Amino acid sequence: MDLTGGNPLQSGGFFSLEALGDIHVNSAITTGENDVFLHAAGSIMVDADITADNAFSGEPGTITLLANDPDVGGIGSASNLTNDTNFIGGAGTLYAGNVRFNVNEGPNGISGGIGTQAQPLNLGGSTAQSVISLSAGTHDGDVWLTAASDVSFDPGPQGTSIDLSAPNAQDPATANFHLTAAGPISQSRGINVNDLYL
Repeated sequence: MDLTGGNPLQSGGFFSLEALGDIHVNSAITTGENDVFLHAAGSIMVDADITADNAFSGEPGTITLLANDPDVGGIGSASNLTNDTNFIGGAGTLYAGNVRFNVNEGPNGISGGIGTQAQPLNLGGSTAQSVISLSAGTHDGDVWLTAASDVSFDPGPQGTSIDLSAPNAQDPATANFHLTAAGPISQSRGINVNDLYL
């Protein structure tokens, strides 16, 4: 599904989208209720800004991106659409106090990553809180992020804050987590990665 338009996509409330394939954000998304949820059986490409941060509400906002999910549209209904390389990426910036990423495993127990070395995914933060609460999960997919403020690793998709393990894969996971942040980095939950670069 391609979200393209001349003007930003605006929602006065919660913005939620499910796709039985890829989601490609080409136009900015802004929501007044501070919640954006994108859920795809394929990959999610964010090439325009997503804002879940309304300065008037006082809430930090939450952006959740869930890719490679076989349960889009019902339990197991999209399992033939998932694969081992689906990912989350793009050149856009995510503006929210809470950011949740998850790339589910494909048929062989692995997945693509989040961002790339050449184009890390950008976290812009929130006007309501000074720290970005972050969780990220892949199945042996590398993660590359940049953040415009402090970051706290908090509970996320698989119970830990950062989990790049692949328990159902044939080989041990070797995925690495890379984060460049403008402020201090803290954690409130466990981290399960091969190497952590901060």
